[in-house]
Amino acid sequence: MNYSFTENWINETDEILNILSKTNKHFPHISVIVKDSIDDSKLFLGFRSYYGYLSVNDTIKPHKKKYILKTTKPERDYLNKIFESKFDEIRFSAHDGNYEFYYPYIKGGKIIVLYFSDHKRYGKIGS
Repeated sequence: MNYSFTENWINETDEILNILSKTNKHFPHISVIVKDSIDDSKLFLGFRSYYGYLSVNDTIKPHKKKYILKTTKPERDYLNKIFESKFDEIRFSAHDGNYEFYYPYIKGGKIIVLYFSDHKRYGKIGS
């Protein structure tokens, strides 16, 4: 996944993530995280399969602001370490039925992070 903010890259990523999310029942939500910038502000963008497909003939072009990833300070620290220092340590957390798994992928100097998540609900309806 050689990242570039283009309609083709977004569509190809969407197709790959859609397949991956349907084949892994333990982590049905998968995103690709990249580091980018808007108006000289460095930030993280997150691409998920549910954003839908863009048409190559669509007159409305994608905007980076739509893909800004909201993060906590510990998440930003971890992601900055990956993108700035090529840190490749996997991060897993589980709390209150929420599971998160960050998997850095570094190839040829290019970096993306695969982010897997799931939320388990406890209890039954009517109990």
